[in-house]
Amino acid sequence: MSGLALIEAYGCNPYRIIKASYMGFCARMRKGAPRIQKQTLGRLWEDAQSSVLNEQPEQYLQTLEMHLRQLINDWLEQIRRKEEMVQKMVEVLNRLRGKDPKIPPSTSGVINDKNMARLLGETGPLGDFANWRMLMRYGGLNIRMRQSGKYQGQNKITKRGRPLLRKVLQHIVLPLVREGCLYGQYYYRKKEIEKMPGNKAMTCVARHFLKKFYGWYKSGEAFNQQRFFSCETQYRKAA
Repeated sequence: MSGLALIEAYGCNPYRIIKASYMGFCARMRKGAPRIQKQTLGRLWEDAQSSVLNEQPEQYLQTLEMHLRQLINDWLEQIRRKEEMVQKMVEVLNRLRGKDPKIPPSTSGVINDKNMARLLGETGPLGDFANWRMLMRYGGLNIRMRQSGKYQGQNKITKRGRPLLRKVLQHIVLPLVREGCLYGQYYYRKKEIEKMPGNKAMTCVARHFLKKFYGWYKSGEAFNQQRFFSCETQYRKAA
C-alpha cells in the first residue's frame, strides 16, 4: 500500500520527494497510505536524501519514472486479469455444485472456493475414483516401496501422476501448517518429533489432505475437524 502511494505521489523520484518538506512528504504519504508507520516514513526520507547526492539529468529521471509507471500499470492489469479468472473459476465451480451436491462448500481455515476450483480442475470428477488410493495414484502421491529380500530402502512417492495436482495441493496446505491452523500440530509432530525434513513433512500433509478431502466429498457432510484427523473406527468410538 505504501509503495503504491509513493509511486502515485512521487513516481519514486527522490528529487521530487526532497523538493517537498519532510512534513509535507509525510502528510501526502499518509493520505495515500493511512497506516504507514513513522519509522517507514523516516527511512524513505533518508533514502531519498541519499539518492539525490548522485545528480542525474532531468530528462533521464523523467524517462525512468515513466518506465516505472508503465511496469506498475502492467502489474496491476495482470492482477485484475487474475481476479477475473478466479471469478470465472468460481462460477464454473458453482455450476458443478448444481450437478454434484457432494462437492464440499468453502470452509474457513480449510479451503476456499478458489483453491477448491483449482483442485477439482486437476482431479476431475471425484466420483470417478473408486477409492482414495486411486486418487493418490492419479496424483503421483502413492508410496513406492523399495524392498528386496533383506534390503530395505527408503519409501518415496512415485511422482508418476499429475505434477500440477501436487503443486496445487502444496499451495493449499502451505498456509494450513502454521501454528494454530488446521495442520499446525500435525506438521509440528512430523518435523520436531519424528524429525522429518520439511519437504517430506509437507508431502505427508498433502497426502493426508487429499485423502481426507476425498472422504469429505464422499460423506456429503459438513466439515468435521474431529473426524478429519481420525479414522472411521476411532470416530465411531469417540461418538
